[in-house]
Amino acid sequence: YMGMVEDDADYLELALTFYLYLNDMDGDFLDDNGYSREEVLEGMKDLASDWGVTGLEAF
Repeated sequence: YMGMVEDDADYLELALTFYLYLNDMDGDFLDDNGYSREEVLEGMKDLASDWGVTGLEAF
């Protein structure tokens, strides 16, 4: 999400959708595609923090 246009909610929605999609995948899928569960969760938390989104603490 580093190339996102700041303050464009469409990019925020796209990034959150991406991370939520990855978060639903099993560990084998993530490994096969070069992601770790920790990386996905960290990305979600970083995105939320950067955009001031709350409510993702449960992840």
